[in-house]
Amino acid sequence: MFYPEYPGRYWIIFNGILMIIIGLLIYDLLENWEFSINKLQK
Repeated sequence: MFYPEYPGRYWIIFNGILMIIIGLLIYDLLENWEFSINKLQK
C-alpha cells in the first residue's frame, strides 16, 4: 500500500479497529480476573 505524507482515512479506520479490539481484550481480561479472584476467595 502507498501512503502519502498524511496517511489518510484508511489509517485512522485501521487504528480505530485496533483500539476497539485491544479495548475488548483488556475488558475481557479484567472481567475474568475479577471472576477468578472471587472464585479463589470462596
